[in-house]
Formats: sequence, structure tokens, C-alpha cells
Amino acid sequence: MKKLLRLIADYRKAHPLSFRMFIMVFACSLFFSVISTSLQLYIDYQKEQAAIEDRLRLIKSSYLDSLARSIWDLNTEQTLLQLKSILDMPHMAFLRLESDAFEQPLLLSRLREPLPSASTYHFDLDYRSPTLGERQIGRLELQVDVGSIHRQLLQGAMITLFSYTLTILAIAFSIMFLFQRRVTRHLEAMAHYVERLGQGYLDTPLALDRPPHRAQDELSTVVSALNKMRLAIRQDLEKREQEHTQLTKHKQELQAMVEKRTQSLLRAKEAAESANQAKSQFLETMTHEIRTPMNGILGTIQLLQHARLEATERGYLHTLRQSSEHLLMLLNDVLDYAKLEQGYLSDEGADFSLTGLVQNCMELMQAYALKKQLDLGIELAPVLKTYYRGHANRLRQILTNLLANAIKFTEQGSVRLEIAPLAPNRLRFAVRDTGIGIPAAQQQRIFNRFTQADESITRQYGGTGLGLAICQTLVQAMGGTIGVRSTPGQGSEFWFELPLEPLDSGTEQAPPAQAQAMDSLSLLLVEDMPINQQVITGLLEHDGHLVCLAENGESALAITAQQSFDVILMDMHLPNMDGVTISRRIRAHPGRLNEHTPIIAVTASVMPRDIKRYLDAGLQGVVAKPVHQQKLRQALVNACRTDAAGQPATPANRPPLGLLAANPLLAESLAILGRHKVKTLLTRFRRQLPAECRTLAEEIAAGDLYEAEQLAHKLAGASAMLGFAEFSQLVQQLETRARRQAQIPAPLVDELNRGMADTLARVDALLMELDRRH
Repeated sequence: MKKLLRLIADYRKAHPLSFRMFIMVFACSLFFSVISTSLQLYIDYQKEQAAIEDRLRLIKSSYLDSLARSIWDLNTEQTLLQLKSILDMPHMAFLRLESDAFEQPLLLSRLREPLPSASTYHFDLDYRSPTLGERQIGRLELQVDVGSIHRQLLQGAMITLFSYTLTILAIAFSIMFLFQRRVTRHLEAMAHYVERLGQGYLDTPLALDRPPHRAQDELSTVVSALNKMRLAIRQDLEKREQEHTQLTKHKQELQAMVEKRTQSLLRAKEAAESANQAKSQFLETMTHEIRTPMNGILGTIQLLQHARLEATERGYLHTLRQSSEHLLMLLNDVLDYAKLEQGYLSDEGADFSLTGLVQNCMELMQAYALKKQLDLGIELAPVLKTYYRGHANRLRQILTNLLANAIKFTEQGSVRLEIAPLAPNRLRFAVRDTGIGIPAAQQQRIFNRFTQADESITRQYGGTGLGLAICQTLVQAMGGTIGVRSTPGQGSEFWFELPLEPLDSGTEQAPPAQAQAMDSLSLLLVEDMPINQQVITGLLEHDGHLVCLAENGESALAITAQQSFDVILMDMHLPNMDGVTISRRIRAHPGRLNEHTPIIAVTASVMPRDIKRYLDAGLQGVVAKPVHQQKLRQALVNACRTDAAGQPATPANRPPLGLLAANPLLAESLAILGRHKVKTLLTRFRRQLPAECRTLAEEIAAGDLYEAEQLAHKLAGASAMLGFAEFSQLVQQLETRARRQAQIPAPLVDELNRGMADTLARVDALLMELDRRH
């Protein structure tokens, strides 16, 4: 220490100006450091206070309800776990839970005894029971260790001040050193230099008018430096010129390097775009190549369905068709994503009926839900408009995907679709289920392509992992957002929001009618593959059509030059000449025999740009391979429309008669599901309706409106799906009153009994009519 003090004293004597500069810099810096540390201590204290308030609000908003539920359920282990999670929060010292549910208060503490300086907070634990209402079931007391906060802040302040002090010392010593080595010497040198420049005697050495000194001092050093500056200035100028030349050269080299790197990046970008285009072309080619053998498989299956087979063989055939259609569904998912990835959103915004679209989706999913015995329901906000303007087809695809996923991953319980407005031009759609749920860590990645929440999900439930990626792409392309909320084991909610323009009235285009039976047509099939020839010819001849076959473009031109046809079915990929070229040459043939004959493309190339090219070439329709008999029939119906109303010229099937004619929904179910399935549904409904109505009336009389709401909702949904709209509306009134906890008058219950009796009579009449029609 003495040696250090001696060194400081010696330096003070040797360099008084530098030493005074050091003292002034150190004192000023230390003063500002103390102020800064105090300010930081105040800010940290405010942050800690705000953090404590945030934790208290978090406990009140997130923990109290869960804690009350655990106490109500007498789940001591869960209660202790939740108390421990609260105690693990910073600065929590002591917890005390008092409740009649426990014999003694539950105490948790980080210390052996409560602190006298701790801040104490109390929270009442309330639980809202569906039957008993809101009740206080306990009281939570917690203490925050204020002393630990002060110790933490003080420790941080001391560390900060110590670090600032060390930094200040380092800076002060550096300044002192630099000042002594640089500033003082250069200030004097500059003064003498300026003086010499003013006089113009750069070559004259400096001579001081002072007696010589034995020891060298700063002035002697300055004199020596100025004497050498005469040559240094000229050398410095030459050196600067050389450095400028080198800098210019380096700048040119750097610019050339940047241009070279830019060209490399452009080539890499072109290569990436080329690879992406090649990928898309590969997907398109592969889907075409896969659809071609799939056409033979599915077509042959459809032909075999018309053959007389044993029950076992028909079961094998049914399994084979389901597997083939599932394979085709996976292929379509990949193709759909390829279309969307290339930016295709084929349908334009148009007027459509929202209620009609949603009802169509629910009817499509109803059979799937009934098969798994799930409750499939819908809830539309009363303020919704009937008509909107938007992409109806894409909205239908999104809803169908989400509903199918919900049913797929739900083994028991219910699936519900809810729609409500968020703003005048924005709607929120939510699909809720009681299925397996999704872990929080997996909820973001499920929207990635080819991804599911867990690999075991793929093995158990199947799928490509593209459904949600397609939904997300469609929603974002229409200017919306999509997300998910889910709890493993309890279910999921997939929601999306879309901008849709509400309309007071709409001009929605009616969906295409079901393919109807037609008179025998004279058809030309242009197809080069023998399997496809056999399958498509078999499907057409089964419907009674006369089919003429052409294997290539030359044969098709020769045949059409000699014979006219009602419709021409044209493959688009033929040897030597494609289908579009053949179609144009058939229309332009001098004989004019088939100038106005409808031509339908039958192809596996169904990318949007391909379909646009076919229609632009004048073709009347497109049937995708593999060919489905129903779609083929529909294409023939559309191609043969002749009147202004756009109805097919061929005779239609006999419409439903009697009570079925007054129940279009049930008639449509009859056409889709068949007489036996519809009769089974009606019989089950006939058997369950009296018991469910009686139970509903008993729950209303007992005042249990929650159970009444659940029963009414289930009964209203079943009645609506079978076409008993009046009875469904009556039960919905009961459901609405029960949901609002409003008193249900006795006349409404009497009306329920009368409606049940009327509905039972209608069911009996429908069952008798089904037996007569059989």
C-alpha cells in the first residue's frame, strides 16, 4: 500500500496536469454513477412491485377457479399441487388455505414461520355449481416476503455500483494515460506547427530561447518532434496518396465481388424456382399416372357391384372399394395442396346462401356421425344474414375438412359447428368436439403440410396430414385467420374467421341436381388404354347407352366423319394427337356431322389450368379419372341440357310420392342412404321419442334446466335431421328458455306433448308408405 501511495505521489509531481484531469474525471463519473444506480434501484423496485401485482392478478384470474374446483371435487392432491405452483412464484413466503372441505387448514411455507415484515393478501374461493349456484368454499391467505425483495434489490444495486466504480477507474486511468501520451504532447506540437505554418518556414528547425536542461522534459520532446516533422509531412503526403490509390483499387475489387455474388444469388434463385416448378410438374405427372390405373380399379369395382355375388364376396368388394376410394382421397389431398401451393383459388366470389351451405355440409357428415353414434349439432347466431358474398366452394371445403376431422378423432360425445358475426363483414366459424384433443406443444405444427400431432395418430386414424394445411392455405388466401384451442382428453375447437359481405337478398346458383336416368344415348368413347375402355364402356352400357370405341385421334376423326353422336367422351392424352386438337378437328370437319355434339373430357389431368384449357377449347365438361358412375351420369345430364331452364332433356326418375314428397330432407336421405337405412332411423326415432319427451318434461318439472337444455338440444337435432322441422322448432324454444334459465310455462310443455303425438303419427305414416313403396 505504501509503495502504491508513493507511486501516486511521484506521478502527481511528474504529471500534475494529467493527475488533476484524472481526479476531475473520476469524481464526476462517480457522482453520475451514484445517481444512475439510485435511479436503477428505484426502477427495479417499481418493476418488482408491478411484478407482484401481476402475480396476484394471475392467481386471481387463473388459479382461484381451478383451486375452487379442486376443493369442490375434494381432490386434496390436486389442491396441494396447485398451492405448490403458487408458492413456487418468486418472493412467495407462506400459503394458508382454509376450507370446510378439509379438517385442518392447508399450510405451505418456504420458511419455518410467517414473517412479520411480509405483505399479506387474502382471496375468497367461490364455486359456481350448476344446481346450487355460487358458493364460497374457502379462503386463501398468502404472504409476500418484502424483505427478500429489498435484499435482492440492494444486492443488485451494490453489484451495479461496484461494476460502475471499476469501469470508472478503468476509464479514468485510460483518459489519464491517453491525455499524458497524446493530448498534452500533441497540443504543444500543434501550437508550434501552426506557428511555423503561419510564418512559412517549414524547413527551419525549431530553437527554443531557454537555458539547457540536464533532464529531458515535455518541451524537449516537443522540440525534437517538430524538428522531425519537416520530413514526416512530406512522407505523410506521399503515403496518403498511395493509400488513396490502394483504397480506390480495393473499392473496385469489392464492387466486382458484389456483382459476382449478386449474379450467383440470381442463378440460385432461378435454380430454386426451376426446382419448385419441377416439383409441381412431378406432382401433376404422378397424379395423372396414378389416376390412370385407379380408373381401372374403381371402374372394375363399380362394374362388379352390378353382378350377382355372394354376401361374402360382396363384403370383400365393399372393402376393396372403400380402400380404393380412401387411396383416391389421399391422392386428391396431395393434388389439392399442389394446386393451392401454385396459387390457384379457382372459384370467384359470388352470392351464396350461408344456411344452405352449412346445412349441406351437415347433411353430408350426418351419416358419418351416426355411424360412430355421435351427436352432430349446429348453432347459428340469430343475427346472421341468409345470403353472403364470398368463395362458397372454398368455405364448403374448409367446413367439410374440419367436420370430418372432428368426427374422425371423436369416439364418443358430440361435434358442434357454431357460427357468429364478429363485425358487419366478418364471421367466426368454430368446430368443437369431445375427441382425443391435441397437446399444446403440437398445436402449431399440425397446420404444417404432411404433419399430424403424433405419428401414432397417422397409424391409428390414417390420412396424409394435408387437410389442415389446405384449410389454412384457403383461409389465408381469402383474407382470414385460423387457429385451434385444445385440451388432451377433453376435445378440440378449430376456429377460423373470414371476411364475408352480408346481403339482404341473394342470387345463389342452385347446386347441380342429382344425375337422373336418361334415355339411351349414342356415345363415342375416344380412349387408348384397354382397361379404361373396358371400364368406361361397361359403366355406360350398364345405363343402356350405345358405345362406339375409337383408340386414337385418327380413328375418332374417321368415325365422326361418317356418323353423328349424342355425346363424345374424349381422353386428353392420346398418341400423336391430344384430345383438344382432336375435338377442334371434329368440330371443323367439312361434313358437319358432329359440329354441335357435346364433347366431355375424360382425363386424369385436372389441374385448374388444364380444366380452363379444356373449357376454353369448347368442351362441355370434365370427368376426372378414376371415373365414378354417378359423376359420369351427371356429366352426361349436363351435356344434354336443352331447354332455357337448363334441365336435362332425358326423362327424370319418378319423384317421391305421398308424405315423402312433403319431407324433402327425408326424401333426399332416402335417395342417399336407401330405404332400409331410412326405415331403421325412423323406427329408432319412433321408439326413443316418447321416452325422451317424458324425461324432458320431468326435468322441466323438477327445475333442472341444465339437463332440460341438454335433452332438448339432442331431441331438436334428431328431429331436424329427419325433416320434422315444426317439432324441432318447438323443442328449440324449450332449449333456448332452459339455456337462459328462464321459467318454462306449462302450456309450452302441453304443446310439446301434442307435437310429440303428431310427430309419432307422421312417423307411423311414413313407415307404412315405405313398406308400400317397397
